[in-house]
Amino acid sequence: MLRGLSLGLLSAGLWVTGILSLLADAARGIWHWVRDQHLDTRMWTGIGIAAAGVVVFLISSALEPVGRAEGRRRREPCSHTPIRTAA
Repeated sequence: MLRGLSLGLLSAGLWVTGILSLLADAARGIWHWVRDQHLDTRMWTGIGIAAAGVVVFLISSALEPVGRAEGRRRREPCSHTPIRTAA
């Protein structure tokens, strides 16, 4: 219930300051741009790159962060793995 009240207050504040109409104009402009675009190879490449970025972001946000101690432990050479030198 409190979140609903906060969204209502946010909407009212945006309307009073005039930012709501600015956001509506921006949304209309983006919609007209999307509607009038002709998707060529360059556009599809950009869409693919953006989609890959979203996928990598979602995967990285699902991974557990590595702390300093864990990072140091991972960088230390394993005692059971022999170190090979170039001959």
